[in-house]
Amino acid sequence: MKTLYFVILHTLMLFYSCHLLQDRKRRCNLVKVETIFVDVASNNGENRRFIHHVLTEGYSKNCLIDSIEFFKITENYLDTVHLTTKPIRLIYFYSSKDRFIPSETSQIWEEVNKDRIVRIKFNTVTYEPLEFIFYDKKGNAEARTKSWKKYE
Repeated sequence: MKTLYFVILHTLMLFYSCHLLQDRKRRCNLVKVETIFVDVASNNGENRRFIHHVLTEGYSKNCLIDSIEFFKITENYLDTVHLTTKPIRLIYFYSSKDRFIPSETSQIWEEVNKDRIVRIKFNTVTYEPLEFIFYDKKGNAEARTKSWKKYE
């Protein structure tokens, strides 16, 4: 009887802990999508590929990131990008642009990366996503995958 009570108590505590963890993540509402800046990479001046740094205001690392919703944001962003800043190789999405130094080509990346949410690597011809990297609150990669991170 004592063992059964112990198992039931721990099971209830486990369910409650999972509930609390789930409550920390919430659905977020997009406020604004804005290009922070665009960088270009090339091989000796040829085969130019652009790297976009994009603000997704309203999203944070405390959000449940819905893949369909985020893909709509990405598709809408790709539709607004001018041909002079394509082909896009990488898009970094940030929750804030406050850590960026305006009009500066060099940044303090350790600080900027604290607001980085996700990086998407694209095929520059088809714009199919090749890789996703999700970042933790310190700006370190917490997951690297060829598909979206799934929340239970």
